[in-house]
Amino acid sequence: MKAKLILSAIFVSIALNFTIASACEIEVTVKGENAAIYNPGQVVVLQVKVFLTHKDCPEGIKSTKMNPTGMTLLGATKWKQISELEFIRLVQAKIDSSVTEAILNVGRSCDKEGGIGKILLKVGQGS
Repeated sequence: MKAKLILSAIFVSIALNFTIASACEIEVTVKGENAAIYNPGQVVVLQVKVFLTHKDCPEGIKSTKMNPTGMTLLGATKWKQISELEFIRLVQAKIDSSVTEAILNVGRSCDKEGGIGKILLKVGQGS
């Protein structure tokens, strides 16, 4: 009896994992050539790609938040829809001085899990 109960619990757990949709997928990459080390004051173009895993997401793409640390955002393009559920945006950022790393966190919050993506750039002393 105990074995049947444990086995039932395992099957229910597996079934729930298949029915619960994952969060939005957010990918942040360097547009163009990626460097191992970036310099303070250097301007970098980042590409943010968001794939909405829920067709009926209650939050629009404009609700995507960007939180920089060690970098200053200089500007960004408008979101461009590249497929039914996929959007991209280019972001221009300047690496701050006196930092060893620059991070851009990108997030979405909603009642269907939201999503988080980030990029970490190593920063050197400059030349």
